[in-house]
Amino acid sequence: MKNIIKYILIVVFAFAQIQTFAFNNSSDLWKKVSMKEEVNWLFSNSDKSFFKPDFLVEGNYFSVKSEIIGGECYASTVNANSKKIKYTLKNISGSAITLVGRNSTGNKLQFNFDGINYSTLNPSNSLTDSGIFGAGPYFLASQTIAANAEIVFEVNLASSSSDAIQTKLTITYGSSIGAVSISESNTIENLIESNTIYKTLNAPGSLSKQLNQASYYTLATASGLANVERYKFYDASNNVLSGSLPVKMQNGLIALGTYVNGVLTFGNYTSALNLQYAISNGPCESNKSSYTLTAYTGSVPSSPGTIKGSPASICYGDTFVVENVELAMLASGLGYNAILSNYSWEISYDDGVSWLVPTNTSLTTISGTDPTNFKITFNNLTQKVSVRRKFNPTGAGSLEYSYSNVVSVEVVHNKIDFPFDWDVYYVPMGENFTLPTAITTYPSSVVIRNSGGSIVSNSFIAPNSIGEHNFTYTATPQNPITVSGVVLNCVTTRVIKVVVYDITSCNMTKKRTFATIAKPWTSGLSGVANPNNAVNGNRAQYATITGGVVILGLGTVGIDLYFTKPDGSLFSGAELKGKKVVVKMGEQYSGLKLAGGMSVRGRLTNSGVTAATVTSANATNVGSTFAVKGGVLDLLKGDNVFEYTFTPADGLENGTPVNFNGIRFELSALLSVADLATVFYAFIEEDVLIDSSNNPCNDLTNQIKVTPPTSLQYPSLQKGISIQNVDFPLNPFVEDIFWGNYTEVLNVASGLSSVTFPYYSVDNNYNSYAIFNTTVGVLNKQFINVKLRRDARPGDKVQIVLGTEAINVLNLSLLNLVDYKVKFFKGDTEVGSITLDRFKVLDLGLLGFTGSQKAIISAPVSGVFDRVQLEQWNTVSANLGNQLYVYDIRVNPTSNFPGEVESKKVTALCATDFIKIQKSDFCTDFEVSFSEATFNTNLQLRDELGNPLLDLDGNPIYSISAVTDISNSSLGNPKQVKDNIAYYEVNRLFTEVGNRLLLKIQTKRNGCNYGDPQYLRVRLTNCESAIVNPVIKSGTNY
Repeated sequence: MKNIIKYILIVVFAFAQIQTFAFNNSSDLWKKVSMKEEVNWLFSNSDKSFFKPDFLVEGNYFSVKSEIIGGECYASTVNANSKKIKYTLKNISGSAITLVGRNSTGNKLQFNFDGINYSTLNPSNSLTDSGIFGAGPYFLASQTIAANAEIVFEVNLASSSSDAIQTKLTITYGSSIGAVSISESNTIENLIESNTIYKTLNAPGSLSKQLNQASYYTLATASGLANVERYKFYDASNNVLSGSLPVKMQNGLIALGTYVNGVLTFGNYTSALNLQYAISNGPCESNKSSYTLTAYTGSVPSSPGTIKGSPASICYGDTFVVENVELAMLASGLGYNAILSNYSWEISYDDGVSWLVPTNTSLTTISGTDPTNFKITFNNLTQKVSVRRKFNPTGAGSLEYSYSNVVSVEVVHNKIDFPFDWDVYYVPMGENFTLPTAITTYPSSVVIRNSGGSIVSNSFIAPNSIGEHNFTYTATPQNPITVSGVVLNCVTTRVIKVVVYDITSCNMTKKRTFATIAKPWTSGLSGVANPNNAVNGNRAQYATITGGVVILGLGTVGIDLYFTKPDGSLFSGAELKGKKVVVKMGEQYSGLKLAGGMSVRGRLTNSGVTAATVTSANATNVGSTFAVKGGVLDLLKGDNVFEYTFTPADGLENGTPVNFNGIRFELSALLSVADLATVFYAFIEEDVLIDSSNNPCNDLTNQIKVTPPTSLQYPSLQKGISIQNVDFPLNPFVEDIFWGNYTEVLNVASGLSSVTFPYYSVDNNYNSYAIFNTTVGVLNKQFINVKLRRDARPGDKVQIVLGTEAINVLNLSLLNLVDYKVKFFKGDTEVGSITLDRFKVLDLGLLGFTGSQKAIISAPVSGVFDRVQLEQWNTVSANLGNQLYVYDIRVNPTSNFPGEVESKKVTALCATDFIKIQKSDFCTDFEVSFSEATFNTNLQLRDELGNPLLDLDGNPIYSISAVTDISNSSLGNPKQVKDNIAYYEVNRLFTEVGNRLLLKIQTKRNGCNYGDPQYLRVRLTNCESAIVNPVIKSGTNY
């Protein structure tokens, strides 16, 4: 824990779980709250300074902790066998454990070493028995280890002078006969503790570079160094410099750019930039050498030629071509240079701030047989691009080059938007549905066509059969668009899907059968720690798979998981054939490692194998190997926890299902960087009909509880409030949660921005919170992905409770939430999205949040979805402080009067008419009653523009601080249900309650309470029978 402030940034970056740190609420300092087991380190160029705490691996009986004495680095002038590792073995079972010696029969501890000179073992003073380890296999001497007692010993590394040396200590607790190794079937617990020691490399030598004044450089690219990510740059005062900082030149002088409050500025121009650089090997850094940059002031071609681009502006998705106008003039002025290899293209997507060298792709085509027809074509262009041509008369590597003129193209996008940006809409069979109104960038005529190409109106009558119906919107500008002198008629299209569903289909639920048997396997120096965590029923815990020499292509490592029936017996392969398998896993994506380092496939036990006898040796792989990649997984960067779904089969695309009763997860990284993976669990998922054998309330009442690993300790105190941080329940709508980011380049800043304590955003506690770091300028796209226990129905609303460091949130006008987006998924398919600024603020008082710097926001959703993802999709978040707190994410039913999206206003109802509520589906019913509100008269509610809200008599509407049910106010069963509308009869006026009356609607699905009660402010009046009450809507499509 020493020097934690000094080293905090790199620790955040390096730890393999993103919730490793939390802010100390009593100060601006960070505090360490956890310790990652089995970490292998990945390093970015931006920071290789290093602080490594003791590593800890825990089982149920023992834990083992290691400490590399003197740090992870050894000098290049010595042998690695001078390094020592200190191990601490501890009995954590809670009671004494008695062991027999190596030559006896019974429970014992077995030690296996890799990369370690076991002859140098040095037991602690309390264990001076020289026979504590015998001849191999090595066993602890016969003894009784008291509860919480520790055994400490040191050992030297084996002789080596390699750049990186990995060691592994495997401690096996189990039984054996005599000195025979403990077999897999007799193993009680297996602990693996790995360490990597690195050589400190020699200083790289002085480096001096001249730079062409017309080119674009960063500190890294200017160096010309291969594997530049291994180098670290400094100024003359030893301050660390990012390799991505730009270098700029003018008039033979040079300057280095820096970012001040997110704005790029350049310092004084000088004749030379005198810097330093060093080479890193893991956490170990060499001595610094000089690194000097100067501007090239020699001769360059004065006539590099000219180019043209056509057209000057295009419609979104059209083609742009850049070609020759005039070739470069020879130095002698006697002719033109016609050597094709002397010409090349450079492109910029940021108005010339930075330049890239293009390659041939489906979107960018470089063609030509000589300089006169040398051109570059941009196909399906969707953003502005600038192009220049480079002319180098003396060939590659020379600084005697110059550039042509720059040509650019403007891209005009007549974008079609829809409310809430939905592409999929859900409509019950036989219902009328109004297709969404298109919103276009430019005034346009919009035509809608069905899948047959016929023009249709915006009125759709759903057929009496389920199915999908596609509609194509075509927007044609009403007037030509003139940009850069070009007259454009940008016609755009967008397709939406309308899904017609059966309202009686809501009586489906998901059945999940979790794997219950874990069998790790390994080769080389890799290993699996805590394998049983993948089958212990705790969604937050995991088995850790460390790469070791797998990353060099010399071995593989993984874990096999098997599925059993309720009676404990293995499923047969035929029983699971064709079933869908879901695996929750995590991996560190470095950007240096190619996708595909993790893979899954089916496993099938041999004939006669039982749950008690299954091992990694008596089962076989079945079906094809599925690389864990594709879709959004290919976008993940940094530390991520996600879900992967597959069906064991021969062939990856629509393959033939195979018999299986287990799966194999394998780690085999493709590049030589340290890697690790985590496996949380695997289950078989099936959609089943709710019947008498399936209690429909189980999904919503059986609590799912989680306990994060002790190495990732969640805080027990947040904002001065005690928080249950072990065995805490998730809110009843949530099955599990995933998290990570899509950041393109990980550096210290983006490492700092990872989501911390993600489970606190979905526990059933409105006082605990997960943290999004929102420091302005952070290049990070972080997310929380919440998986629901049951599909949300059309009309349900997503409800999120947010907080900030200092702002007392009364309405969204105080915040800039456009940088945050909520996406909705059905399976892996995104069905819609909405930015947080389009959510509506609910009454804080309903959850007792008054004055607590929290906001309850919600938005109704028109589709069926089973996942909700909150993400920071932009890189700058203003007005939020440095942190956004996410207290809760859940789904609730919608109950609103027509035209309302929130329940702050008072609605007059006629007591002589029925209270009418729209049923969203066959399985939904309501319990309707009345409650009395207690108001906080110090907090008057306001609309989105900040205007005070008034009731029907012009009196202020206050926040609700408490709600009390009114006895005997239930309206009972509906008098009738007609056309999906339930009619409830009012039996009292409740005049004694006055303006404090609330209509309470508890939604029920399949006979079970669904979501929180919804409260509507109402006033009952004794009016004429001719007055008709409005229908309370429970869905966005009604």
